[in-house]
Amino acid sequence: MPPKSKKSTGNRGGRVAKPTNGASNIKSHFVQRKINRPAESKDTKQKSVPAVDVIESPSPEVEIVELQPEREVEIPVPEEVQSLLAQKEMLLHMLKDFDLNYQYGPCVGLSRLERWQRAMKLDLEPPEILGKVLTVAQVKSDSELREALWWPTL
Repeated sequence: MPPKSKKSTGNRGGRVAKPTNGASNIKSHFVQRKINRPAESKDTKQKSVPAVDVIESPSPEVEIVELQPEREVEIPVPEEVQSLLAQKEMLLHMLKDFDLNYQYGPCVGLSRLERWQRAMKLDLEPPEILGKVLTVAQVKSDSELREALWWPTL
């Protein structure tokens, strides 16, 4: 029967590295290396900044102008949009059909206009009339027309 070989404890060749300072764990080895490192002076820790010539230019005259808030430009509303806005029930029915049609993507978290614009970017061909209706200022101010069908509950 061959003699049993000694099981390796994880180090190769059966050698065990012994710390020189008599410590028995690896942490003391690293601490020892830090202690033996030459001390850095405070001057070497400071980062050197390259010298830059600062040229002072004469200050130009500054004119302070008050900014006026942007005004929405009144865009003429097409007659077909005006007729839909006059028949709010019919418009709501068209908008709900748009909300329920998943051909144009999900509508959670988006206003109807955002969903319509995304569908246009993706070439999903949403109804053109809804795009015209959703850009009218009257619709932008009315949350029932602006937001999707499930907006108040989500």
